[in-house]
Amino acid sequence: MTQGHDTQVRDFVFRGLLCLDSLQQLEHTGVYLRDSHRRLGRALAELSFAEFSPQIQDGAEKMSRLYVAFFCFENSVRELVAQKLRDSHGDTWWDTKVPPTIRKKVEDRKTQEQKNKWHQPRSRSNINYTDFGDMPGVILNNWADFQDLFDSQEWVKSRFGEMEKSRNVIAHNNVLEDAEIERIRLYLQDWARIVGL
Repeated sequence: MTQGHDTQVRDFVFRGLLCLDSLQQLEHTGVYLRDSHRRLGRALAELSFAEFSPQIQDGAEKMSRLYVAFFCFENSVRELVAQKLRDSHGDTWWDTKVPPTIRKKVEDRKTQEQKNKWHQPRSRSNINYTDFGDMPGVILNNWADFQDLFDSQEWVKSRFGEMEKSRNVIAHNNVLEDAEIERIRLYLQDWARIVGL
């Protein structure tokens, strides 16, 4: 086998593991896609929202697709960062290539999480404990590994900064205006082009 083939196989397995992890995360939030969990998903789908105002219901429906888009985008960014750094620097990439401030924040979160043993852990992977806003720092700190993907460091700072602002509006259960949604759609198309989705 060639080195390129080995890399493709490793990437395929890695993406499969990330997909399984994402599927499990969705199931923990109440989105059940596998047959063994459909019964629970149906129970959630049967919940009535009639007691909420039409304005709240409309906002929730409008933002639900954006939440899915940001879920995919944010996890795709983490996947890309982890894959590129692992490919270039091996399995110790987290300890050698992630800025110390981000690593410390992740360790603090994991320590805090251990105090709440009744709650499921966020993830098995350190990168899933990072904030979305941490990703530009990791990318820029390792620019040599990412410069083939992005136009410039300024592009990374500006696009990720704008996406983070919109992401935070949605994550705090607010509604974005249509112009913002259109901008996000264009940015997500750019991301898909960059990473070859």
